[in-house]
Amino acid sequence: MSLAMLNYFVSVCRTLEIRFKSAIHIQSQLGNTASVSMPSPETLEREQEKLWVKDSELIRRLGVPEKKAREAIRMLERMTGFPKKQKLWGDRRYWPAVKQFMDKQYGGRQSA
Repeated sequence: MSLAMLNYFVSVCRTLEIRFKSAIHIQSQLGNTASVSMPSPETLEREQEKLWVKDSELIRRLGVPEKKAREAIRMLERMTGFPKKQKLWGDRRYWPAVKQFMDKQYGGRQSA
């Protein structure tokens, strides 16, 4: 994957994250928190506390369409430094390490 493609992937992720947060805000303003395709804000908040995530949760957090995200994850798995799934934790990835990897690769804010 070229640097241009990776940068495009990041910009799409950020755009989708903003749209997702806007949809949650509008939905909560309308008092309609029951949605089949979108978890409730309470569930989303609770999910953010989880350290070990399945790829489906990782994809939801990234805010990218599933097909594109799975392709990108397969490519990222071949890169040195992308967090691997851990058998001990039910084939889940450590979310803080994934976030740190993304921040480092794509120029996001890095935590100390």
